[in-house]
Amino acid sequence: MAIPNRNNKPTIEKTEQEVLNSSFDETFNISVVGQLTYNPITNTMERVSAIQGNPSLVLTWTSGELTKISQTISGTAYETNLTWTSGELTAISAWAAT
Repeated sequence: MAIPNRNNKPTIEKTEQEVLNSSFDETFNISVVGQLTYNPITNTMERVSAIQGNPSLVLTWTSGELTKISQTISGTAYETNLTWTSGELTAISAWAAT
């Protein structure tokens, strides 16, 4: 068997063919590869199908200043708070699930 050129990457325990064979779905008779994306809010990897497009956003204004941004992604709500002092933005909280 030919040894593939992996451009100085670490060797793996399985051949490419073994990896491809392990992704074969015998129920549907098809090779399946799932895409993942990084979710910076939850700090996890998620299937692309878990993300339902762009989030819906709700902006909350208090006395003319933007004080909260809420968003819903795939049915999960998140929010961040903005703090103002004398008309200047002084702090933005980290996104948190609500």
